[in-house]
Amino acid sequence: MTTKTLCRKWRMLLLILSVLSANSATSFAQNYHWIRTFNYLTPCVAFNPLSKGKVVFTATPDTIGVFRSDDGAMTWQWYGVGLNPFASADINQIFCLPSDTNVVIGVGKSQVFRSTDGGHSWAVVLDPGGIEGEDVAYYAPTNAIYYGENFKGPTWRSLDSGKSWQVTGQIDTNVGLCTLAISQDNEHVLLAGSADGVIAKSTNEGGHWDIVYPAERDTNTVHQPEIPKIIYSDWANGVAVATRWHSVKHSMVETTNHGTSWQFLSSPEYHVWSLEIDQKAALVVAGRPTHLWTGLFLQMLPDTTAGGMIEESTDGGVSWHATEFPKSAGVHDVYMLKADTSSDALVAATDHGIFVGRMPSEVRRNREPVRDAIQISQNPATSVTHLSWPGLGESVVCVNDEVGRVIFQSTVSANSLDLHLASFPVGPYFIYIKNNRSNVLLPGRLYKAAE
Repeated sequence: MTTKTLCRKWRMLLLILSVLSANSATSFAQNYHWIRTFNYLTPCVAFNPLSKGKVVFTATPDTIGVFRSDDGAMTWQWYGVGLNPFASADINQIFCLPSDTNVVIGVGKSQVFRSTDGGHSWAVVLDPGGIEGEDVAYYAPTNAIYYGENFKGPTWRSLDSGKSWQVTGQIDTNVGLCTLAISQDNEHVLLAGSADGVIAKSTNEGGHWDIVYPAERDTNTVHQPEIPKIIYSDWANGVAVATRWHSVKHSMVETTNHGTSWQFLSSPEYHVWSLEIDQKAALVVAGRPTHLWTGLFLQMLPDTTAGGMIEESTDGGVSWHATEFPKSAGVHDVYMLKADTSSDALVAATDHGIFVGRMPSEVRRNREPVRDAIQISQNPATSVTHLSWPGLGESVVCVNDEVGRVIFQSTVSANSLDLHLASFPVGPYFIYIKNNRSNVLLPGRLYKAAE
């Protein structure tokens, strides 16, 4: 395979470490520090819950397997052993089992996959199946995994870490399983959200469902609200929060009694889609979680609030503020948000890749700026700059422009390179270095300045 072919093959996997503010190392009083580390549409992301934010998984719609990072989503490796090499797995949710983090579940639009070696190799465990949302829920007291099959399918349960699955009840045509959540208390309540705006409740593991929030067509929009995400608080008994995409009046709701009744929360915008709760026990005040994040699903509409694609609330959804998410990144859809409580990292899966956000508290503890894996001697540079990187052996160096065109490629055996820029137009460039044997990708960003 030629160097040029390799560059094209891996161009979709450009890992961009972009410092989005000139003084980002010292001015984080309220703002997050965002870095894009994977430059391709990614509908899902998941942490290994015991890795302190180091091990992260993602997938792309047209990739056979998954990508795993062992350095906090900074660099990625692809794994797909055991899967059909001629068809995309199209994984939409990844779940790493807390009781045994070697077990990873991946759910695509037609099959459920399982890995027993941390995502390195995979096998199909449920066929047919399939989701387009977050329909895997975990009940820690019994180590049970629940899976709701989109859209009018049954609820499945596994009691052996995802090895085998059993249907827990008959299909309820009134309940579409777009998202699934389960309480961690003795009540053992499942809540399901549907594409029709219905929220349903089950007290017998999905054997029977009661509609606790009926479908509602808002008069101010042509769309019927959809329930893309429900999350239970791990520490606030009976409390769950749900997003209602395209509901102009009530796009976020909360229950404090396992779904029996619901209250409206303030919402940053009616395009709210993704949702995450900071699950630290200390952040539960007066029986309610206080720290939440939301992400918008705009469907190619403009971001009308600068830095507002991902917003944060620190008062339980009473008020919201922007996280300074980079508007210049061109993101229109934030499919999924995941927070790691041990590392204070927030990761977003979007239509323009994976973004890692460092919370203000974490930035204050670490004033050093995040550096690219590739060291660049002059940046910005006018005529020549020197690149160096950790030892990888023989590697392919690729430089791409903003729209992904290959501007430079070369195979090198050393761990450094003088990059001559005389023929480069003024502007930003993305650099990646790929080791052919291990699939390790290192990111870099360069700006060619006018002479």
